[in-house]
Amino acid sequence: MEVVRLYVGNLHEYVIGGKPQAHWAQAFALTTACDRSPGRVLLGQIFAHLLVDFPYALENIDTTVGHTRDFYTFGGALVDATPAIVKDVKRTYGVDLGPLFTAWFVGDLIGDSQATTLLFQSTRTAALVNSFGLQNPATRGVTVAEINALFQTSNVALDVMEKLGQI
Repeated sequence: MEVVRLYVGNLHEYVIGGKPQAHWAQAFALTTACDRSPGRVLLGQIFAHLLVDFPYALENIDTTVGHTRDFYTFGGALVDATPAIVKDVKRTYGVDLGPLFTAWFVGDLIGDSQATTLLFQSTRTAALVNSFGLQNPATRGVTVAEINALFQTSNVALDVMEKLGQI
C-alpha cells in the first residue's frame, strides 16, 4: 500500500501543478511528449515505481530481513501473473512487453518463466537491499545516490531501446 501512496501523492502533485519528486516529474513529462513511443512512456512509469519508489516504500514500512520470505513469495505471484499483465498491457496500450519481461534472448536460452523470474526477483532484490541501505544512517547517502544513478541509467537504456524500435 505504501508504494501506491507514494505514486498517488506524486500524481496528485503533477495534476494540480505542484512539484512531484524528480523521478516522477521526469516520468510524467513523458506523458505529454507525443513523439515518444507508448512503450517508452509506460516503462518510464514502471521504472520510477520499481527502482525509486519501491525501496523507499520498503524503508517507510520498516521492512526487515524477517520479511524476506514473504517478500519473495509475493514476487513469485507477480511472475505467475506476468502473462496476464503482458496481455492486458498489449490490449490496452498496444505495447508488447513480453520480450522485455523475458529478457529477450535470455528467455530463449533458459525459458521465458525462468527469465521473468530472474528479471523480477533481481529487481525486487535490488529494492530490498536498497531499503536496508536507506534504513542505515551509515549507508543512506550512498544508497540514495545509487538509486538515483540506477534510475537515470535505466532511462538512458530505455531511450536507446526506443530509438532501436524495441519499445
